[in-house]
Amino acid sequence: MAYKCNEIKSFKLYYDMWPQIEEMTNEERGRFLTACFEYLINEVDDDFADSDRIVRSLWNLTRGRLDAERQRLQRLREESKR
Repeated sequence: MAYKCNEIKSFKLYYDMWPQIEEMTNEERGRFLTACFEYLINEVDDDFADSDRIVRSLWNLTRGRLDAERQRLQRLREESKR
């Protein structure tokens, strides 16, 4: 499988996310984790429109953190070229 994005090699799941993750079913947890990888690797955004509000709100928070990390790495890359 060819990946579109290779700039981020890792991402963090924070302990403070556990209360929301604990409320998810195993299926929702799997979908959430898959969505994290798909978003970073293939730039595919699962909006979780068909999920309950806990899953959607955690995804929105996580997506924001992933975007911030992507922007931070881009800034570092640009600064290193100067």
